[in-house]
Amino acid sequence: MSEEQPASLPPRGRPFGMIALLVIVAVGVAAILWGRFVVNPQPEVFLFDAGPAERFEVGEPVYYPEARIFVIAIDDDGERKMIRALDAIARGTGCTIELHPDDPRGAARNPLGRNGVYTDPCSAGVWALGGEAINGTASPLRTFRITRPQPVDAQDRPLIEVEVIGRPEPTATATAP
Repeated sequence: MSEEQPASLPPRGRPFGMIALLVIVAVGVAAILWGRFVVNPQPEVFLFDAGPAERFEVGEPVYYPEARIFVIAIDDDGERKMIRALDAIARGTGCTIELHPDDPRGAARNPLGRNGVYTDPCSAGVWALGGEAINGTASPLRTFRITRPQPVDAQDRPLIEVEVIGRPEPTATATAP
C-alpha cells in the first residue's frame, strides 16, 4: 500500500506581505515626489534695499509697507549702528502689526528708554520696538537678516539690505528713497 503525501501548499501570508511592502514603497516615493515637485517647500526670498544706514536713528522704527517690515537702529556705538529688521506680520494671526510711537508700555525695554510699542490688531500681542514680547504673547517678532558686509552706495555710505523670507518679492521699483 502506498501512502499518499498531501501536496505542499505555498504559505498564504507571503503574497499579502509583498503587496503591502510594494504599496508602502509606492506611497513613500509618491510622498517624496509630491513634496519636491508639487508643494514646493522652498520659501520665497528676496533682498530689500532699506536705504543708507545713516537714515536710521536709534529707537525710531521705519515702516516699509511694500516689504511689510520695520527697520530700526537699536544701538549706535559711534562707529557702526546695530540695525534690526522686524517682520510686520504677526505669526499667530497673520495680521499686520501696528506701531504706536507714544505708547509708554515699551519704554523699559526700548533703546534709549523711548516710548513706543507694536501691537497686533487681531490679538492682544504687544512688542517693544526691538521686537521683544511685552504682553499677550511669549514670542518675539520674527527678525530678518541684514546683509553683511553691508553694500555701499555711490557716496560710499553703507546700505541696509534686508533678506526677507517667506513672501513674494514686491515690485522691482519698491526700494527705499
